[in-house]
Amino acid sequence: PFCGPFGDVAMCNSLSFTYFSTSGSWEGSRATGAPVNSFPWYTANPGSLSIAGIAGASSAFLGIAALLPLDSNGARQSARDIVEWLEWFGFPKEYSEVLYEVLVNITKTDWTVWTLDHPARQTDKTMFQSGRSMVREVTMFESQAPQNILDKMAQGQFTGLIDGAFTDNTGVAHAAASGATEIVAFCDPVSDLWSHFAGVAPTESSLSFIDTCPFCKLNFPVFQENYQVAREEFVRNSTLLTYNESKVLTGIRVGTIQATTVETEDMGIHGGTNVLIHILSVETPLGFGGFIFRDYALLAQEIMLTLQANTTYATMIYDWLSK
Repeated sequence: PFCGPFGDVAMCNSLSFTYFSTSGSWEGSRATGAPVNSFPWYTANPGSLSIAGIAGASSAFLGIAALLPLDSNGARQSARDIVEWLEWFGFPKEYSEVLYEVLVNITKTDWTVWTLDHPARQTDKTMFQSGRSMVREVTMFESQAPQNILDKMAQGQFTGLIDGAFTDNTGVAHAAASGATEIVAFCDPVSDLWSHFAGVAPTESSLSFIDTCPFCKLNFPVFQENYQVAREEFVRNSTLLTYNESKVLTGIRVGTIQATTVETEDMGIHGGTNVLIHILSVETPLGFGGFIFRDYALLAQEIMLTLQANTTYATMIYDWLSK
């Protein structure tokens, strides 16, 4: 369930984690932590959080790897399917086995970012370091963790984190869950926003050229308007801001749409609330990867130059952010 740090929904505040052993002499043993109360250990003192841990938890690069099957049969079958698909598109067979082994090794690695907080966390370690230490400790017992280990996990709210893009890649759903009725959404591009509207499929492949499900994004519509209607409204009423000398920025599309929330229990959102969404969609051929990283600095500069060249809209955006 999606619970914003400012939400007061009873369901979100009462959530708790239960940990249990599944085999061996400790089979059936379990321990339940206290209610999460909107996860204050992530929000109360953000300045003390590890930058490396935050970056790892929010990385879009290998976030999906946390969902890959770690058992040998599942890993090998997934790797084989990918290699065969690439061969069908002309990937050289002499490199197939090498790629196959690389993919299998990737799936054998635990890419999840784990956290463990007080009172179970050691005072000289961050919650991310303590989480990784707990993983190593649990691994020694395989699926037969004794009661004292389960209690320690429950006391520290042992939790695995994954890239928020898999549930809300725009932050708009988070803002709506927090009670916002006017939202400024910075998108790159705006396409991810439409997953929060009615009519979208419940799941979405992580790659456009292959169906990655069940390792895919989950769509949680929080607005009752149809996504096609909302998208057409935005395109019709928005303005594309450009800068004549841009090299990597196509433009910034600026516009506003009206939306109405729908009851979404998993996210703690009540239905029937009118929400004004101001959208700034950065349109560029650059993706989130690549090798010429100076292009991203150039992109940031061209965004500012575009706003300077369109002062009327820059002022409007400033007014949005000043409320």
